[in-house]
Amino acid sequence: MQKTLSTVALVLASYVLNAQSLEVNGLIKDSKGEPIPGVNILIKGTPNGAVSNPEGHFKVVVPYGSYALVYSFIGYKSLEQKVHVSAEF
Repeated sequence: MQKTLSTVALVLASYVLNAQSLEVNGLIKDSKGEPIPGVNILIKGTPNGAVSNPEGHFKVVVPYGSYALVYSFIGYKSLEQKVHVSAEF
């Protein structure tokens, strides 16, 4: 039986200088609320992504547009989360 990743999706819009993109920050936790280090976070359809740090935090630069972030980790069921990034707030 696979465990399920739970994410605290933080689309905290911090501008990335000199680019048409935003930095998406997040925290990955298991069902008990414990952080999960080493989770792969990929922007679906691109080679871009990140890995969560020892405290479960991650940062990934996402270009403007609509994408899916895919979270995966060995022994857990993958999770896909849709995000829309724009300059408008």
